[in-house]
Amino acid sequence: MFPNVTDMDKWVKENQERLFRFVRYRKVYTPYEIKEAFMDESEFEDDGYYQHGFIREAISLGTGDWLLGFQPVEMEDGETREIIEYARLSEIRLSYNPDDVHELDDGAGEDEDLE
Repeated sequence: MFPNVTDMDKWVKENQERLFRFVRYRKVYTPYEIKEAFMDESEFEDDGYYQHGFIREAISLGTGDWLLGFQPVEMEDGETREIIEYARLSEIRLSYNPDDVHELDDGAGEDEDLE
């Protein structure tokens, strides 16, 4: 059974060491896309490329939405950046893959011998 999260502060504290993936939904379309009444096939910014990061803050916006503060992780070199990036929970797709941590621990970005 899945947990029922009723306390966002508690959830953030319990999951602050969990490496999440997130991608932002695309909200702005080019004038050409609008004029021609179609849109890019991707519903996400950056062609759906997931960013990785740790959730460090959650701020209630009083509307049922939350502003999440992410500390980004560069998967290529395993570096945790010293900044916090913010995004509304309603404007991102958030996911978790336990293999991401293993990839990070195993030295992400190292050239693998394919032979």
